[in-house]
Amino acid sequence: MTFLYFVDPVEHKSYPKCMVNKITDWDCPGCGSSRGARYFVHLDFAKAFQSNPLSFFALPLIWTYFLLLSFGFNVDEFVRKFIPLKVYSKIGYFILSLIIIFFVFRNLIW
Repeated sequence: MTFLYFVDPVEHKSYPKCMVNKITDWDCPGCGSSRGARYFVHLDFAKAFQSNPLSFFALPLIWTYFLLLSFGFNVDEFVRKFIPLKVYSKIGYFILSLIIIFFVFRNLIW
């Protein structure tokens, strides 16, 4: 996050370019995530959402997950305690479906 705060992904060449975008000229579900994360770190939430709406909602969850892990909190055990296994096993399919739907609509509408 510190690197994102000081180094702009648009201006700096160290950030990887999207291969899906280079080959197909379509924006993949992750395109704009680096820019969105930078705007998020700078607390510019409107630009973060505009860069990548999917990452706008995913980044806080991912950052919270890794922050809890760094303090030794067992997130998986905690989640399994409160979410039944039947539901827990379907969450991955739901998230994958959201990503595919976002990919399709992003390239058809925007």
